[in-house]
Amino acid sequence: MKPSHTETSQEQGLRPTTQEARIPASAEESQLKRTEAQLRSVLEISRTLASTHEPERLLSLVMDKITELMDADRSTLFLVDHDRGELWSKIIQGEELIQLRLPLGQGVAGWVAETGETVNVSNAYDDDRFHSNIDKQTGYVTTSMLTMPLQNQLNEIIGVIQVLNKKGEQAFSKEDELLLMAISAQAAIFLENAQLYHTILQKNTELLRTSMRLQQRSKELDILYEIEQQVSDAFHLDEMLIRTLSKAVDLLNCEAGSIALIDEQGDSLTFRSVLGQKSNEVKTLKIPKGEGFIGWSAKHGEALLSNNPLLDKRFRHDIAEKLEFPLRSVLCVPLIFDDKKHGAIQLLNKKQKSGFAEDDLKLLRLIGSQIGRAISIGRQREEQVKQNRLATIGQLLSGVLHDLKTPMTLISGYAQMLQHPQSKENREKLSQSIETQIARLNQMTREVLAFARGESTLLVRKIHLNKFISEIEQDLLQEFDGYAIELVVSSNYYGEAYFDEIKIQRLIFNLARNARQAMSKGGEFKLTFEREEDLLHISCTDTGKGIPLALQDQVFKSFVTGRQGGSGLGLAIVKKIVEQHNGEIRFESQPGVGTTFMVTLPDALTPGKQLPSAA
Repeated sequence: MKPSHTETSQEQGLRPTTQEARIPASAEESQLKRTEAQLRSVLEISRTLASTHEPERLLSLVMDKITELMDADRSTLFLVDHDRGELWSKIIQGEELIQLRLPLGQGVAGWVAETGETVNVSNAYDDDRFHSNIDKQTGYVTTSMLTMPLQNQLNEIIGVIQVLNKKGEQAFSKEDELLLMAISAQAAIFLENAQLYHTILQKNTELLRTSMRLQQRSKELDILYEIEQQVSDAFHLDEMLIRTLSKAVDLLNCEAGSIALIDEQGDSLTFRSVLGQKSNEVKTLKIPKGEGFIGWSAKHGEALLSNNPLLDKRFRHDIAEKLEFPLRSVLCVPLIFDDKKHGAIQLLNKKQKSGFAEDDLKLLRLIGSQIGRAISIGRQREEQVKQNRLATIGQLLSGVLHDLKTPMTLISGYAQMLQHPQSKENREKLSQSIETQIARLNQMTREVLAFARGESTLLVRKIHLNKFISEIEQDLLQEFDGYAIELVVSSNYYGEAYFDEIKIQRLIFNLARNARQAMSKGGEFKLTFEREEDLLHISCTDTGKGIPLALQDQVFKSFVTGRQGGSGLGLAIVKKIVEQHNGEIRFESQPGVGTTFMVTLPDALTPGKQLPSAA
């Protein structure tokens, strides 16, 4: 049996029949009233469709109106789901609300959705396209059926309206088709607008959510940046921890907080930073790893959130009673970096009554990850500082041992001279010279000890150059005793100067010793002091064999030497002393002719001039 459907208006026409022309006046009035009622219903449907963009509630009312207007028993609206290739309906008038899903092309409604043609049948069971299984499921008996497509402005089918069981008649009339066609056109416009509205609404909602996520991410990045700044600005680990903890307490609006780190033995935690009530008492506590909220988090490497901590088995009642701190809520996050557990951060008593939320936990995780990284870097930095200090102490000791030769040699020489008969005046001078060299030894020892304590500053004081130059000349004569070296000392200034006397003596003696070693067959050593405006120049010239060209770019580096058995520390020490005085050093050397070192001290003639600390 072929599917039947109502002919179009072009096929049937809208001309009144002879029988219709003979309708009595009373019948005409009745029909006119009916038409007016239909028009009112159509207008009411139009107003209803225009009143809102909420399709489900509105279409339910519209379908009730269609059922009433079409004088039918039931009406159903199907919407096309192109993604799934189905028709679906959530709105069914009657006693039951049943969701239907039909593949496109199946059933009368599916056939209409696929072809776009209207179907009007007087007995659904006579149509092969009709699926009677729905009647069997619901217990409903379908007879007459009018099914019409809904098309948008692009003539795309977006839905199907199906009206069932015309009351008192065998089938729906042509007038019913035209009426439903008018209503369907309005319903299609409404559906298209509603879908567009909800698409825009959905896009706006997605944009709003995206904007909120971006704002949250921006906030998180700002927090991470601020914490990174706190970490960078802090010089010591404890300073960094208290700054970061203060930031966390403020951001999460809580009453107290603490950071506890696992000790070197790895079995307990000590509180390194504490904020809030009883902070001094908390700092004295030592928590076994795994006990209490913060100990549990540090041991297991897991975060915890509790807004009813008194009932939690991890709650330490003894500590709470000792501190007399009323605990309402707690938030803990472990401090981990590169899979190494360093401890945990704990925040207490969110000021809002609702307590801590998941967003608070997420934020504290971010802060905790930064703290864990900072702790790891800080400890590596501290270890590196220790290693560098030990290495520098080793170099310093090497330099001191190197320079000990000069005072020890001088003391030995003066002591030998005292063994021979001397006048009282000479004995006093020799004794004073020995005391001077011993003072130099003591100064070198203090220098090493000060550096080991992290202290390294110049002992700048007023020096009378006349006396200083005279003592240097006597010591150099002793240094060159037994060598065929002529000493020439000159100066155009004998007034006051300001520098570290012991270190400048070491500088001159290192240059003099190098010159002596370069003049193995004898020669001349000139020591010159010269004032040029506010500058003090010290130059040392020898007539030795000069510095090899291959070494001239490296002479001030430690352990670089051109002499067999040399330590390579003398010129490195000289350069260090010059830098500590904010000065400059340069040299000129010609192989076979000799070498001149020129030192300039820019602050040596300015009283009270601050000099930089030794590096």
